[in-house]
Formats: sequence, structure tokens, C-alpha cells
Amino acid sequence: MDSDESSKVRVKLVSLLPEYNIPSDDIAVPSSIRRPGLSKVVNYLLGNADDSGSDSDSNDDDDDDDGRNNNKSSLIEFDFLVDNKFLRQSVEGYLRSNNISSEDVLRIDFLPKAKKPEEDKNENEALPDWVSSLSYSNISSTVASGCYDGTIRIYDPVNMSTLTALPCHSSSIRCVASSSSSPLLASGGHDQQLLVHSYFANQKSPSLSTTLSLQGMTNSVESIAFADDSSLLAAGDFSGMLCIYDVNAETSDQTSETTTSSKKRKTDKKNSSVSTKDLSPLHSNKLHVSAVSGIVFSADSKTLYSSSHDFSVRATDIATQNPLLTLNGNKVATCLAKPTASSKEVLATGHADSRIKLWDMRVGVDAAAATYNSTLRPSHKGYISGLAFDPTDPFKLSSSSYDGLVKTWDIRCELPMHTIKAHNKDDGKALAVCYGENSIFSAGTDGNVKKWAI
Repeated sequence: MDSDESSKVRVKLVSLLPEYNIPSDDIAVPSSIRRPGLSKVVNYLLGNADDSGSDSDSNDDDDDDDGRNNNKSSLIEFDFLVDNKFLRQSVEGYLRSNNISSEDVLRIDFLPKAKKPEEDKNENEALPDWVSSLSYSNISSTVASGCYDGTIRIYDPVNMSTLTALPCHSSSIRCVASSSSSPLLASGGHDQQLLVHSYFANQKSPSLSTTLSLQGMTNSVESIAFADDSSLLAAGDFSGMLCIYDVNAETSDQTSETTTSSKKRKTDKKNSSVSTKDLSPLHSNKLHVSAVSGIVFSADSKTLYSSSHDFSVRATDIATQNPLLTLNGNKVATCLAKPTASSKEVLATGHADSRIKLWDMRVGVDAAAATYNSTLRPSHKGYISGLAFDPTDPFKLSSSSYDGLVKTWDIRCELPMHTIKAHNKDDGKALAVCYGENSIFSAGTDGNVKKWAI
């Protein structure tokens, strides 16, 4: 293909959102055009005026803007995808690298470019110790944090004020998880305790009470997850043990009346007590030879996915406890996440070498396909401590790292969309990340829980 500036190629621009629909005719554009130029073409077709005073089509293929893009234009910034992958080179370069003839009409999909998350100034007071874990409840619209001082704190996400706190572990809390269909919250600690709590959203005095003590953990509890319908809860510990519990019937019983077999346990500093019932696991199995760093249920709650420090990602049939698939990596898997807005069995894993990998977990694939689907380009400079998918968009992912940063991704692109300097002051580490309503929350070794508007 002639690379001269005057050479043209024909493209068909298609909006992924109905509010940005444009005429369906294919058009001729310079072969050297990149994202900014295509964005101006779309704005022109939408009838938007350009008041930026710039005609440049600069090379901004590095998405990680880090806040450096200060373009004051009133034009809408768009991103472009070809074959469900973000276009990060010129159209000419894409055609060449994919052996596509310049005579062909290239379909290019587009959508608005993701805006950079903005820090909420309603920052809560720093906690007395590291904050290891976060979870957002869509039932109570609250954020829960697990702290190294053994205390769970519940926040109002509007102003980040503390609604209630519950000291419930004798050592550091390693993980927390909220149910998506009931006001339940689970916590796991270095004290080998796995607890289920009920949140009572009284307007004058919200409270959190421990209702279940789950048995079967033999080491520090490193990961927990509820099934979508909250009937099952899974947990993994540092030794590789994985247990599954039926928490639905027990918690339902306790909302009406305390059972006579309940034990009284001290749960707060004022020595008040609540009824806490012991519960044995439905299944317990040592699926890994090292720490279980992450657990998620499949969309139908029939399969459990787990990641481990033994370098593996496993799929296990919940009913039979039979292994379905084992994917072996070459680095410690430190965390695990799955899109909740999609039935597709795609997983993301974080690793000790600062990489994030994407896996196709469709059961039944042959051995050749039992490898990671793709690796996002290394961007963090430290251990990946947390991953979370946006519950409203299966392509949007956030990551936290020991480099103190939080990054946002679209998994159709190998580069991060944005970088947030969240907890990196004084060599701090970002330890956890989660999504809320139009928000990202992060926590770290600085004792802060922060909110970022998206």
C-alpha cells in the first residue's frame, strides 16, 4: 500500500450506542488516519462543531493518559474498535499488519472514550492500620472494608462517612465479600475464622451482627465469594483448602428467631453479644497445594473457579467436586475476577510479576486451548493485589498494585485506559479495589478508603 498522506481507504463507521448513530454509508479517509482523526470525522457526521483550534491527528496510541490530555475541545472523544479490538495504530498500519487489502471496506465500530476517574473529595479519616479488602453491596448501597486491626467498617458511598464498625477478628482481615441478593457480608481472617454477618440498615443506627461461624478452614482465610443467588458461599485458605457452604437456609432461619443451639460470642468492644451459629461445609477439598488467592462462581453457580499461589487456575464442578479444567501459568496468581454483567466464562488473574492475564474458561475445550487467552501489556510496577470488573460492563476492569496505583482497563485493549495515583505517597501500596454505582473504590497501606467517580 502507498503510505503517501494523500492515499485513501474506505471505512464503514458503526456506533455501538444508538445515541451516536450516523449514516451507514462507507466513506473515504486518509490511510494514515488514527483515533483523533477518526473521532473528528464522527463528530462532523454528528454535526458537532470543533472549537479546539487544532487539526492534528496526533499519535495517542498509549491510552494511559495519566491526566495529561488537557484538550478543551467541545468535541466528543471516541474510541474505535476493529474486530472487537481497540484500534491503536493508523488504519494503514492495521491493514498491513493483518494482511487486509486496501481495496476492502474496513468496518470500524466506535463508542465514547472512557473518561478519567475523578477523586471524590469526601475522603474519610485514615484508619489505624492497613485496609486489605473492599466489597460493595448493591442491596444496601454500602461499601465494606476489612482492616488489619480485625474490624469491618461500613461506609456510606455518598459522603464516605462510617455508618458502623464491627471488631470481629482477632488478627488481620484478609478478605470480605458482599452478597448480591441479600444484606449478608462474609469476612475471612488470618485468625482462621470465616464469618457471615447481617447488615441492618436502620436509618438512625445501622448495625452489623455476626450470624454464622463457618467451620473447615485450617489456615488463614485468603479468599471468599458468594454465588449470585447467595445460597452458596465458597472460601479458600492459605494451605490450598477450599470449602463450600449452604448459607441460605441458615441465615433465613436466623432472621426470624435465634436457634437454641446457638452459641454466644463476643463481637464488639462493649462486650455485647449476638447469636452466632456454627456451620459445617457442604464440601471441603484441598484443590491447590498453596494459597487460594481468588474464588468466583460461574454464572449458573454450577462451577467454581479458583486461582492459587501454585500458579494454577482451576474449574471445579460444585456438585461432584470433580476437576473440569486446570490452566497452569508460570507465575504466582495473586487475585481473580470475573465479569458479572456477562454469562461468558472469562476470567482475569493478577500475578506477582505485575502482569494481568485473561483466560477462556469454557469447559470442554481441548488441551491446546487450555492456555491464557491474552495478556494485558505490563503497566503496573509491582505485585497485583486486586482486580474487579465493572458490574455494568463486562469489558471494564480495574486493578490495584503494590506500586500504589489503580489502573482502569478495557480488556479489548492491551493498554490501560487510565492510571490513578491512589495510594503511592510515601511508597504506599494499593491493596484492594472494587466497583460501586458509578464509582471505583480503593484501599491501601495508608489506611485510606478512597472513592473515584466514573
